[in-house]
Amino acid sequence: AGGGAGWVSLIGQHVATDDVRGLLQALAVEPLMFAGEDPTPYVAAVLAQVEERMVTRYLVEAKGRLQRTDSSDVTYLRQFTAVIGLERRKRELRERGIG
Repeated sequence: AGGGAGWVSLIGQHVATDDVRGLLQALAVEPLMFAGEDPTPYVAAVLAQVEERMVTRYLVEAKGRLQRTDSSDVTYLRQFTAVIGLERRKRELRERGIG
């Protein structure tokens, strides 16, 4: 697996889901859209955008669970706190992805 397709295939064997594998393959053929010699800021922004999408999915699920939970249930506060944390994380990632 010296490079190119071999490298993508090798990494693909170690990812958790087909969604991530598909993302890896899509990113492998996507041209890098950065100016300058250091791609680090560009890569960080792309990864932040990917993570933001994942956090958004978790947030939708968490909000759904919260809406189905009675506010007097002992798990309500824990679920509410999780939603707040996911919202905060999403904002942070959006700022990094834009920046």
